[in-house]
Amino acid sequence: MFEVINKIWWWSVILVLSIINGNAQQLNQERQFSQLEKKAGDAIYNLDFASSQKIIAQLQELEPEHPVISLLLAYEIYWKCFPLHPDSPQYFQYKNLIDEGLDKALTQYKKKDTPETTFYVLSAHNFLLKYYDDEKNLLAALREGTRTYPYLKMGLKLKEEYPDFYLYTGLYKFYREQYPESYPSLKPLVWMFKGGSIEEGIYELKKAATLGRIVTTEAKKYLGIIYLQYRNQPDSSIVYFEQLKNSYPNNDYFQMLYTENLLNLEKYEDAKKENKFLSQSSNPYYQLSAGVFSGIYLEKKLKDDRKAETRYKASVEISKQLKAKTNNYLANAYAGLARISERAGNNKEANYYYKMALKYGEYDGVKKEARQFLEK
Repeated sequence: MFEVINKIWWWSVILVLSIINGNAQQLNQERQFSQLEKKAGDAIYNLDFASSQKIIAQLQELEPEHPVISLLLAYEIYWKCFPLHPDSPQYFQYKNLIDEGLDKALTQYKKKDTPETTFYVLSAHNFLLKYYDDEKNLLAALREGTRTYPYLKMGLKLKEEYPDFYLYTGLYKFYREQYPESYPSLKPLVWMFKGGSIEEGIYELKKAATLGRIVTTEAKKYLGIIYLQYRNQPDSSIVYFEQLKNSYPNNDYFQMLYTENLLNLEKYEDAKKENKFLSQSSNPYYQLSAGVFSGIYLEKKLKDDRKAETRYKASVEISKQLKAKTNNYLANAYAGLARISERAGNNKEANYYYKMALKYGEYDGVKKEARQFLEK
């Protein structure tokens, strides 16, 4: 009898130890996957696609059906072809990878409803929202918004347990209030979505930037844009753009945002130094922004309207060659031309340029400047 009990006890110990070992191996694999996921994202942001490809291959070995693999591959295309637009050869491949990521995320979610599986469904839907926004397909974006909303509401409940949700809840709360202010025509279309809060949205984005696992870079990017373009607080935005520029030195997009911020702080000489890097880019998008920044330096620092006008007009011409959205910098070029025309006493020309600035303006600063002149 004692021998039987002894054998049962030892088998129980072995069973418990094997379960513990299995759980430990699973936790170790999950930890490894999470670390690789973050490294892949960092490599993509730094435009180091050779490294990101190797890391994504490792992720595929660990968990071939994980949705983040498709989403990372889509994000690679987005940054390789930046600015990606509907006429880009890779555009449909980008969309197919997003759809594939959503399908995989929904499959995982239906098998096991967890904060993680919910997060990836929400992330894939967010990719689609951006896709339709880039296409200027408002109806498709609204349809996608209604599909996304239930997962966002789940995220509102799960954000403390899974802090990466703070990115999406913060963006929702901020833009739910900001967009109708900036684009009054949207007010009739957002009534179906619960009201947000600009202050709460910024607070939650800050939580995402500090507590997030894989969303910190996106959170910092949006915080910088919000403080610079919507809140007119360049002293606050510069903190985020400088971090991004230093963390991802190969990414001209972050270099561009940092340079723009310096101009808003009237640190013209620092901006001039930073703008040299952008002006050397072979990408017409960055050539356009560099031209506008050079125009601002010439106009506001050197008070040389003639040369500034030449730079602004050259930037407008570059924009005509681009199929991607260039509204923000194009609007600033037109606003610069309007100011120069007004100083020259040519109000008719200034009126035309400010109308163009208002047409292309995305953010409140340039639109406010244009309206003030046009409403005189």
